[in-house]
Amino acid sequence: MRRVFLVGNLRYRWGIVEELVRWNEWDEIKFVDSVEEIKGEGVAIVEKIPDFCPEGIEFYTPNQLEQIEIRTSIPIYIFGRKEVDFLDPILGNYRVSKGEGNFWEVRVPSLSKSDAQKLLRREKRIVIGDLFKFLVQKMPPKKVGIAESCTGGRVSAYITRVAGASALFDGGMVTYSNLIKQKWLGVREWSLEKYGAVSAEVVTQMVEGIIEKSRANYGIAISGIAGPTGGTPQKPVGTVYIGVGDRYQIWVEKYQFSGTRGYIQHQSALTAVGMLIQFAQLYGILDNLLPDDEFEGF
Repeated sequence: MRRVFLVGNLRYRWGIVEELVRWNEWDEIKFVDSVEEIKGEGVAIVEKIPDFCPEGIEFYTPNQLEQIEIRTSIPIYIFGRKEVDFLDPILGNYRVSKGEGNFWEVRVPSLSKSDAQKLLRREKRIVIGDLFKFLVQKMPPKKVGIAESCTGGRVSAYITRVAGASALFDGGMVTYSNLIKQKWLGVREWSLEKYGAVSAEVVTQMVEGIIEKSRANYGIAISGIAGPTGGTPQKPVGTVYIGVGDRYQIWVEKYQFSGTRGYIQHQSALTAVGMLIQFAQLYGILDNLLPDDEFEGF
């Protein structure tokens, strides 16, 4: 049974959470006084993310409600736009949130191919459908190598859950320690000493190293502080550097994610794939996602 837990004085969020329950087809909303009363699987809405999170529970604060994944809808990802008001005349009922990785995530209960065509005519930098499935489907025969630190192999795991992933992905590395970053990826010791493992300089070298080792066309690298400990005033928990690139150019961004360890890792993985899609200019629609209707092809 999958529940939504409203913890403490958050009963006033009933209306918003009830809508999420309807979208996600969750089983019920349950009110509890403290985190210790939570049992089972589901989502918990709390005033403050606890240091210890029970297994099987995703934690969100009230201002993170829009970030809760809607599992029974069609996702639309929009990159490089400051606003998404162009959606209004095309889509009816939709839910939109600003992704922490600097993209918009829109969820719709259904979408026709004709409406999808209208969206792509209005804005080319769109992916309709799951980002990981889209990458596996659209990027081959080009391949990607992945070097992960704080995400612990999560990007590789998400990609290899998709049937046909071998056409895109030959392998990756989880380089958690500084020593392994040096020995496996060729990250320079002086860079680690001067800038630290969580830095643009080190992530750039991780991208270079994984492309060299995997012989892939593109590389992804991630290094950050997923928490709940390990943060500093200069680099608090949630600080993540993500890099993507090829043999000619590398793009690195710094992000400040908020939430539980698992949430930070998930956002990092999603953002990394989103960055690669932008870097490769790989936009469009996931095949066989939408019901057939009459329209001119894309």
